Amino acid sequence: MKDYSNLPVVGAYDVTCAKNYGQTKGIDPELLDKLYAETTFHRLQDAPMASNYGMGESIGLGKLTCPWCRWNDPKVPKASRMILIPMEGDHTGVQVRREYPCRCKFYEKMYTRWSGPNAMVPKDYQGFRLGRLAPNEHSRLSMETQKEIIKEINDNPLRNFLFIGPAGTSKTVFTTALFSLALYEWAEQAWRKQVSTEAVWRVVVHDYLKQELEYDRQRELKITDGDGNESYVEPKEPIVTRRKVRAAIAGGFVPRLFLEEIDAIPNVTRNRLSNLFGIINEVYEQGGQLVVNSNMKTAELIELFGDVKGGALMRRFKGDDQEGRGITFDFYNKDMYKLRK
Repeated sequence: MKDYSNLPVVGAYDVTCAKNYGQTKGIDPELLDKLYAETTFHRLQDAPMASNYGMGESIGLGKLTCPWCRWNDPKVPKASRMILIPMEGDHTGVQVRREYPCRCKFYEKMYTRWSGPNAMVPKDYQGFRLGRLAPNEHSRLSMETQKEIIKEINDNPLRNFLFIGPAGTSKTVFTTALFSLALYEWAEQAWRKQVSTEAVWRVVVHDYLKQELEYDRQRELKITDGDGNESYVEPKEPIVTRRKVRAAIAGGFVPRLFLEEIDAIPNVTRNRLSNLFGIINEVYEQGGQLVVNSNMKTAELIELFGDVKGGALMRRFKGDDQEGRGITFDFYNKDMYKLRK
């Protein structure tokens, strides 16, 4: 590999704009003239990345010092998490090195949500990634049926999906596999944009409703300081909220929500059902993706939510609606193993 370490270093800012703010100090005048004339650059080397899954995961979870920017190195407590990439101008041919976000940021975003201590995916399901998904003999579905479904979700990874069926029919396997791609794509986009805006969430409905209940309780609590002044507690938000969905849209992301066991609602109340349907509808109305599974049969699921909201919920996962965004697999009905469009 060619050594570009002797190339001059130019910051990540736009040099033309920098001219107006006095940020060009120290740059050779001849080089500066070329930079002003240049419009676009291409990389002379790709940014370094992990050679395998385990390495990326270890870097992302902070178990391994980043070999490129030295993040998580105790000897470098203020690592910038930026690296220098050699660039060449398309017009002038000028060659410089410019700062670029280190890929360890991507691995951190990805694996703290996939396999870290507070990950969204249970350990037993972390091996089910979409690109590597294969039929499993432990599933109650036939190998041929699994093969068909895997092909369908690989061909349509951005569609809304509803998986209905009894335990052991690979519903969580399929939702997790789809989540793996959504998480990867979000982490890649957020890394390139250098933002932390959330846009992909996976949660068991029971846990989500508990978080929402605790959030509502905490918001009503008051605290009193030493001077007797009262203020409300600022509670931790649930894993997904309408505010987060709208923030994702504002940040240029597609919100993608993965709900496990949508029927597992503790102490069913009209308010809880309304809140759950509300967050589902928010994602749908914002053009996001919904991937949901349930142990209930279709009729039972509609009855749970009521005819109006239950019917509306099911339409989110049918391909014959106006936008044709949904696919439903019903494993209770052998005739419905094949996707419904």
